[in-house]
Parts: sequence; structure tokens; C-alpha cells
Amino acid sequence: MSVAIPLFTEPDVSTLTLTLAKFSFLALLYLFVLMTLRVIIRELRESAEPAGASPDRDLKQILQLLVLEPKTQNDYRIPLAHNMTFGRADSCDIKLDDQWMSSYHACVTARGDDFFIEDAGSTNGTYVNRQRIHTPTRIRRGDTIQVGRTVMEVVK
Repeated sequence: MSVAIPLFTEPDVSTLTLTLAKFSFLALLYLFVLMTLRVIIRELRESAEPAGASPDRDLKQILQLLVLEPKTQNDYRIPLAHNMTFGRADSCDIKLDDQWMSSYHACVTARGDDFFIEDAGSTNGTYVNRQRIHTPTRIRRGDTIQVGRTVMEVVK
């Protein structure tokens, strides 16, 4: 008695459906990874642009904070940027060695052509022109800012 072994068997519909679903899932997964990489690369390129790349930042570029006190850091200049955090923490943009300063003491933000400073819930407060601030406060050339015992003046 001989048994015929078919050389080709037609795949079961459920097997074919599962195979197509697997390949569709892999294609979507690769598409997701590629789109994510594209966004990451674009963000890295935008963050690597020089600060003066946009014309509306020309005024902001020339404003700086000049450290007046402590005297050991006198004449130290800090260029103002779009978002800056001040404090003792390593993750702050401007890390100052001031025992009276909180880990996250204050934040400077830009709105249009103006800069604002805001206290970040610090223990000793943030002062603009010797007045303790509780809300975002606009800073201009000539203003003095005090965070901890560090005193700075807004200059060009």
C-alpha cells in the first residue's frame, strides 16, 4: 500500500492571516521607531542652533546678569537665555555656590522681548530691586536681582 505525500499543501486561512498580521505589526513597529528617531534628530538639531539664530532674540542676546556680590565672583557675567534655572543643584543652568540659595531657587523665562524672574519656592526668597517677589516679575537693564546672598545686576 502506498501513501501519497503531497509536495505542496495549501496554507490554512488562519495561518495566512497570522503571517500577514505578524508582518504588518513588524512594519508598524519599524515605522514607529523611524518616526521617533526623526523627531529626536530634529529636536537635537533645534537645540544645537546658536542662541542668536532667530531675529527676535537679538535684544535678549545682549542682556546679561553681572554678579556684584559676593566680591569673589565680582564681574562674572551670565548671558540671559530663554529658560534658566538658578540654584545649588547640579541640574540647574546656573549653579552658584551660595549656602543661602535653595537647590532650585529661581527661574528666568522669556516672553516676547522681555525677561521675567520667578521664585521657585525658595526658603530665602528672590528679590528684584530689594523687593521680595511672589509672582513672575519683569526684569530690565539696571535692575538688581538677589538670590540667596548672590546679588546681580541686569546689564547689556
